Amino acid sequence: MRPWVICVVCFSVWLLMRVVFFEGLQGSDDLYHMRFAALWDRIPANHWESRLLANGMIWASMKMFGRNEVAATLPSLIGSAMILGCVLWACRRYLTMAHGWWAGLLTAVLPVDVDGGTTIGAFTVMTAMMSVGTLGFLESPRSRSARYLAGVMLSLGVVTHLAGIYYVASLVVASLLMDYRRYAPSVLTLVITGIVFQVVDMGMMGVVYGDVWLGFRLALAQSGSQNPVASLMVGGEVNPEFFLWPVGHLVFSKEFGISVFAALVGGLCLYRQLPQPLRLLLICGLLFWGWMSFGTQVPWTYRPFWRLTKFIYPWVVPMVLLFAWVVERLRWKMIGGAVGGVVLGVCVANLTVGGSWGQNV
Repeated sequence: MRPWVICVVCFSVWLLMRVVFFEGLQGSDDLYHMRFAALWDRIPANHWESRLLANGMIWASMKMFGRNEVAATLPSLIGSAMILGCVLWACRRYLTMAHGWWAGLLTAVLPVDVDGGTTIGAFTVMTAMMSVGTLGFLESPRSRSARYLAGVMLSLGVVTHLAGIYYVASLVVASLLMDYRRYAPSVLTLVITGIVFQVVDMGMMGVVYGDVWLGFRLALAQSGSQNPVASLMVGGEVNPEFFLWPVGHLVFSKEFGISVFAALVGGLCLYRQLPQPLRLLLICGLLFWGWMSFGTQVPWTYRPFWRLTKFIYPWVVPMVLLFAWVVERLRWKMIGGAVGGVVLGVCVANLTVGGSWGQNV
């Protein structure tokens, strides 16, 4: 089938899912973003309000289309569309458009992307920038333009949402482990552009609010809040739930269904057969998942991350590419189709059920 047909079908499913399951205002973090984007006359009071780039996009959208939840959600929706575009381009570049069916459809129905793309916030915008930057990074050893694109987009992603630094670090470490000679120039470019963009963001904080460290101070205040699942119990003994929770949600979660499990486990089992770009993305995903599950938010003391599976959202493009490759690689097409259909079906089911596993409304 022609590539444009696959793209049209995947984008049609993508649009349908986001219309049917549109969230808008949830009454959570989104209120901080929308309120601050509408009222720029005060100093940011928390780390949501300190994300100047994302809030600026929300402000611009509301300026053009009115102060309503649809307009405020538009940057996230555009980010979600960019993620799907990255997935389809990567299939055309590194795999085949037959893989594009599975990768594109999974992206279209993935609960974390449906939810993120239809709510107000910075996380989906950051993930979209990371997705473009990741593909640029893969191309960077062969193209100077791709190297600059990767540096700019990955750096913008970190400026948009500081949590992106953990994904960038995982990608850098994975690339140096895989082939440090090929990726060293790309890493150097990324470090330089990252410093430049961070200095610009801090400079804006200093000029507008009189405190260049404001964004970091607000982020540190949030990271210092009590973790709902601590690594140690009150008596000092090890808390088994802290270690079992990430494993359980790797196998099955509301945001990803069983797609992450299928991609990681399938990729590991077929590692020797993976194309080199997918090997790099698999190692990046293992490092990223491990750090977000058991690592620390700050380097000078152990502060584990909150128990949120959406934290691995920036790895979404590599994940769906690995999933599509594994499904297509299964020896018997009937088995591959059944596995792929189950993974997609679980995602759709997670969107439709109610309660703590379903939508907020």
